[in-house]
Amino acid sequence: MDNGGPFRSEMLATACAKLGIAPRHTRPYRPQGRGKLERFFRTVEMQWGREAQALIDAGRLATLDDCQRFFSAWLHSEYNARVHSSTHETPDTRLGHVHPDHPVIWVDPQALADAFLWPVSRTVTAVGTISLEGHDFEVAPELARRQITVRYDPYDLRRVLVEHEGKSYGRAVPLGPLPAHSRHVRPPQRPAAPAAERTAFHELLERHDEQQRWRRVGGMRFVPPLKTPGAGGDGQ
Repeated sequence: MDNGGPFRSEMLATACAKLGIAPRHTRPYRPQGRGKLERFFRTVEMQWGREAQALIDAGRLATLDDCQRFFSAWLHSEYNARVHSSTHETPDTRLGHVHPDHPVIWVDPQALADAFLWPVSRTVTAVGTISLEGHDFEVAPELARRQITVRYDPYDLRRVLVEHEGKSYGRAVPLGPLPAHSRHVRPPQRPAAPAAERTAFHELLERHDEQQRWRRVGGMRFVPPLKTPGAGGDGQ
């Protein structure tokens, strides 16, 4: 990884530790170690980025969720399905040829989401409660007067996980009504979508959705053939 603030943050270090990932940072001022990653970013900007910007300008991508869905569709249905000019294989095919010493590890989506919860420290009161975002929560009574770690999603205050000395104590129970999100984040805006019009963008999403209906079996991912074969490699 780079050495920027987000890559050196305590939150990322904690998330990596929970997922069993050892972060590695390149030497400062030496971009050579990130050549392949920088090439991927260039491909994203040239292929997906320009089309995404056009769709944003046209009102077709109105929210961050729309952009994420479009990126996922492009990544799996276009980029990973196109034959690479150096390997002469698609990334999806090459994924099945990974060296046994470096297997691909699939992470449970819930475990991945939990790893990026916001962590804060709280001292439990004598009656087993804590205050978070201006609201009271009840925790396990045996944690009274102890300092605990609370992990929560700022966009969903109903899910607050409690930890102490490396042990999980389940969820904290709210002692009253909760707002939809933290006061420290801005709720997502969802403007009205423009009139429907079928474009190549919609066809890409449909093809991607069809692929997502296939399931992973025995630790392997099976992807059905695309309806429209990808173009030749371009040195990505």
